[in-house]
Amino acid sequence: MQAVLEYFFCYDRKAQTTIAEHSHSYYELAYYCEGNGTTGIKGEKLTYHAGQYAIYGPGCGHDEYHNGTVKVCCLGFHMGADPEFIVENGVYTDSSRQIWDKVKTIQGELERREAYYHLAASLVLNEILLLHQRQLHQKGDNFNPMYYVCQYIEENAEQEISLPSLAAMTGYSCDRFRHLFREITGVPPKKYIQMKRMEQAKKMLLNSQRSVSEIAGLCGFTNESRLSAAFKKQMGISPSKFRKGGGDMGGMKEVWN
Repeated sequence: MQAVLEYFFCYDRKAQTTIAEHSHSYYELAYYCEGNGTTGIKGEKLTYHAGQYAIYGPGCGHDEYHNGTVKVCCLGFHMGADPEFIVENGVYTDSSRQIWDKVKTIQGELERREAYYHLAASLVLNEILLLHQRQLHQKGDNFNPMYYVCQYIEENAEQEISLPSLAAMTGYSCDRFRHLFREITGVPPKKYIQMKRMEQAKKMLLNSQRSVSEIAGLCGFTNESRLSAAFKKQMGISPSKFRKGGGDMGGMKEVWN
């Protein structure tokens, strides 16, 4: 076995707080489930966002600052005596969310405490480290951070998403990010977010009995009027008519100007 899990904790950190610089005698993986901030690794400040994780090796001095409320899951572990690979310090993006799924699997094992649960948790930890190393090799020079941003928007469209926060995920300035995003997707970031919110709203209108007002809130619109206005502008009909017609727009086409 490559690595052995020593502990697993999840924390809710308050906004505008700092964890002072410290280090461990073991490795630590900190997975950021919610929120954003910065972490200092040996004096270098790196930003983190939900869907990213930091890795700190033994003796690596690090701190953590929380811009807003942050939820983080921390896994402490020891590597084997003769490891197959070296796990480097840094902040990484879980673009496929496979690592997050395995973090939740470990949490489930520790909560259920079935026979050999600690062994099972360590086995999943090794899968996480293998995925981590594979993702590093697959990214190479061809990795495009816009892929992660698009996936992040799709999974969090109902939340408040700012342009600076998206740009920070890629390491580009806001202007450069806006230009590259439009070049890749064909639309500006704000319009892309609106498109994803509309996609969610259409699915809920056709596949649930929720009210239009409730759907508006669940899909990131401030109120029913905003959703209705967006529907009429992009689709030419109201949400209610769209639902009543089962998605049939009577020959009309969506307009994204």
